[in-house]
Amino acid sequence: MTDFHPTPDWGNSKSIHILKTTKDIEPRRFLVYIAASEVPAKALEAMCGKTRSFDIAVRYHSEPSPDDPLLTIAEYVLTGGLSKFHSASQLLTTLDLTKTYQGFLFLDGDVEFEPGDIDRLFLYASLIKFDLAQAALSDDSFSSWQVTRASHKFVCRQTSFVEVMAPYLSSDALALVLPTFVQSISGYGLDLAWAAILKDHRIGIIDDIRMRHTKPIDRRNGAFYCYLRSIGVSPDFELVVMCKRYGISPSDRPHDQMGFLIHDHEVRDELLRVPLKRFPRSLERFMRWQDSPACLLAKCLNRSTAVKLPQKLP
Repeated sequence: MTDFHPTPDWGNSKSIHILKTTKDIEPRRFLVYIAASEVPAKALEAMCGKTRSFDIAVRYHSEPSPDDPLLTIAEYVLTGGLSKFHSASQLLTTLDLTKTYQGFLFLDGDVEFEPGDIDRLFLYASLIKFDLAQAALSDDSFSSWQVTRASHKFVCRQTSFVEVMAPYLSSDALALVLPTFVQSISGYGLDLAWAAILKDHRIGIIDDIRMRHTKPIDRRNGAFYCYLRSIGVSPDFELVVMCKRYGISPSDRPHDQMGFLIHDHEVRDELLRVPLKRFPRSLERFMRWQDSPACLLAKCLNRSTAVKLPQKLP
């Protein structure tokens, strides 16, 4: 059963307005929360499969086209909230969804996935027991952090960081970081805070799944940054506040900790775990050159370093 609610004025506001919910329908295992803008066609293809393992919540900051497919396929539709995570916090707490799902993916509207890759991401994260994770960024993506760009050797990496544009959170991790969702409207500092809060949990980047960030970050004329200025929010100030609140050192930086190789591509249920050296800051931009030496070293390691998975990777 689906409930539709009267449509208010579309836009950003301090409180969300929930326009569509589902009742008496068994929820899927995961939830994808989308901050809709111009959602790319590939992203929609990735979400529209009949056998998807996830429900969809879509938040609009302006009135969508009546034939927008997300209005039809999404289990939850809302507007309002001041930004992606501010509105997500209100939806999750208002409908008490934090324990309804095993994991959550929070997507910006300008991120593309190939069809089926969102389901694969959830399966990878579950099998490798990541509490905080993301798909790797493709080579043609706009990105801010070198560590989030895809490795061409490892199937996934354990890292110290996952960025804010498309993070996966397990339900246990979400419970720990949910209070931060309303502490930075711009999103600046959230990903650094999560890494600090979840430092004793497994954080990683899934290189076998590539997503594409389609738009450059335009702090001067970009619509989001113009909006932030209009409501008096400074991303740089919020970053400083978040770092101070969570004891984050500005001299620290995201880095690789461990690489995982598929031991047998036919079987796909055993990984080799390879420690990765943290490079000096001056060599950060060349971090991917560690892949080949690390993979060569892994082949010489004893099989006791292998990680057995409960089922095959997709």
